[in-house]
Amino acid sequence: MFKLKNGKGLRVPAKASLSYSLAGALAKGTGLLFTPIFTRVMAAEEYGRYTLYITTLALMSVVCTSPVTGSMMYKGYGEFDGERRSFTAASMGLAFCTVPAMCLLALALRKTLGISIGFVPLLLFQLILDVGTAAMYAELRYAYSYGRAATLTVISALATPMVSLLIMHVSNGAYARIFGLLLVSVAVALPFIARCVRTGLYRGDMWKFALRYSAPMLPGALAASVIAQADKLIVSAYMGAEALAPYAVAHSIGVGLTFITASLGSALHPWMMRKLRAGEYERVGDTVSRIYSSLGALTVILTALAPEALSLLTPESYSVALPAIFPIALATLPSFLLSVGSVAAVYAGKPYYSSVGLGAGAAVNVLANILAVPRLSYLGAGFSLLLSYAVAAGVSYLLPAGRRVLRDMKLGNIARTSLSTASMAVIVTFFYGSLPARILLLIIPVGALIYSAVGMREYVTESA
Repeated sequence: MFKLKNGKGLRVPAKASLSYSLAGALAKGTGLLFTPIFTRVMAAEEYGRYTLYITTLALMSVVCTSPVTGSMMYKGYGEFDGERRSFTAASMGLAFCTVPAMCLLALALRKTLGISIGFVPLLLFQLILDVGTAAMYAELRYAYSYGRAATLTVISALATPMVSLLIMHVSNGAYARIFGLLLVSVAVALPFIARCVRTGLYRGDMWKFALRYSAPMLPGALAASVIAQADKLIVSAYMGAEALAPYAVAHSIGVGLTFITASLGSALHPWMMRKLRAGEYERVGDTVSRIYSSLGALTVILTALAPEALSLLTPESYSVALPAIFPIALATLPSFLLSVGSVAAVYAGKPYYSSVGLGAGAAVNVLANILAVPRLSYLGAGFSLLLSYAVAAGVSYLLPAGRRVLRDMKLGNIARTSLSTASMAVIVTFFYGSLPARILLLIIPVGALIYSAVGMREYVTESA
C-alpha cells in the first residue's frame, strides 16, 4: 500500500490521474484564459492560419511520435526491464527517422493543406521537439513520476501564450504564436533529447521491438490524426481561413474534456497493461465502465454551459459556430472507448487491430465532412467528427481483443450511458436561451457524476 504524508492510502495510478487531471485542467484553463486575448488581438484570418498550422502539425506529429507514445512504450518498458533509458533513447531515434519524410509530404501538399511554404521549416523543428517531449512524458508516466510530468505540463501551458504575446510586440499574427510554441518546446525538450543522444539513439534489438509494435500502428496513428483534424481542414477548404477561426474555438470547447481523458489515460493505460498482464480483466472492465459514466455526466455539463463559454472566449461574431459544440462534446465518449481498445489490442500482441477501426473512422470522417460541411456548415463538421469516432470505436470492439474488454465492461452499461448522455445533451441545447433552466437540469448529471465517483473507491485506494 502506498501512503500519503497524511497517512491515508491512495493508489499510485489514482494519484497520477489526479495530478495529470489537475495539470490538464490548469493547462486547458490557461489556454482558455488567453483565448479571448488572441481572438481579439489577432484578425480572424490570422487566427485561422495559425489553426491550419496547428492542425497540420497535429496530423504530422501523431505519425512522428507514434514510436515513442502510448501502450507500445509501456509494453517495451516491461520487455526491457532495467533498460528504460536505453529503450526511450532508441525509440526516439526511430521516431526521428519519420520527421524528414513527413515534412517533405507537407511541402508537397502545402496547397491542399492551406499552409504557406514558410511554415514547413518551422514544422521540421517543432516535430523534432515534439518527439523528444513525447518520449520524455512516456518515461515519466510509466515510472509514475507524476509530479514532474504535471509540473512540466503546467509550465509549458503558461509559458507558450505568454511568450507568444511578447513576440507579438515585434511581429504580429500567426508567426508570433508559432514562435511562442517553438521556443517553449526548445526549453522543455532539448535537455531530454541531449540525454537520449548521449545514451544512444540506435540499438538493433530495441528498434526491432519498437518497429514490431509501432509500424502496424502507423496507419492507425495517421487515421487517428485524420479523424481529429480533417474537419478543420475541410471547413477551411470550403469556407476559408477566416471562417475557420470560429469553428476552431468551438472545437476547442467541444473537446474540452479531452484533458480529462488524456490525463486519465496517462495513468490508466500503463495501469491497464499491468492489470491485463495479471489477468484481471474484470477489474479493468469495471474501472473503464465507471470512468465512461463519469465522462457522460461531464459531457452534459460541458454542453449545458457551452453558450457562456463561447461568449466569454470570443467576439460575438464567433457565435455562429455554437451548434457544433454539442456533437463535438459527445465525440469524447467513443474517443475514450477507442483509446481503451487500442491498449487491449497492443496487450494482445495485435496492434494492427486498432488501425482497422481507426482507418474505418478516418474514411467516414473525410466522406462525411465533404458531404456535410457545404450543406450544414459548422454543425455538419461537428456531427462528422462524432460519427467517425463512433464508427472507429464500434469496429475496434468487434475485433477479438476489444470484445474481451467490452464484455467485462458490460455492454448494457455502455449503451445506457451513451443513450442517457445524448438525450440529456439534446435537452439542454433546447434551453440555450435560459441559463437558469440549464443549471436546474444539471442536477441529474451532477448526481450521476457523484455516484460514479463513489464507485471508483477501489481504483483510488488499492496499490498499483
